[in-house]
Amino acid sequence: MKTEDIPVLVEYLVADHGPLPDGPGKSVLLNRCTICHDLQRVRQHPSSAEGWEDTLLAMLDEGAMLSDDEFAVLLNYRQELQTLGLLDSALATLSGPSDRFSIP
Repeated sequence: MKTEDIPVLVEYLVADHGPLPDGPGKSVLLNRCTICHDLQRVRQHPSSAEGWEDTLLAMLDEGAMLSDDEFAVLLNYRQELQTLGLLDSALATLSGPSDRFSIP
């Protein structure tokens, strides 16, 4: 690997594979959503709370393995990420901690 390739690789890994803030729903997102989708797709899905709920329902129709409890936790987690402005590739440059979430 060339040294000049490292920034490109890091950008790809951050966009597609993390990091995600700790919080309720992180493990659900990582263990359910990323079976079929990379994190970039999840982050870049523009939607309201109702739109995201519709998306989750559509994923259930497609065979996603998500319990009722996981559904609610994931919906709340994703809404918190949206409220905090953490649903795009800018996640890696988060400048301040939240009292609910922290990036490891």
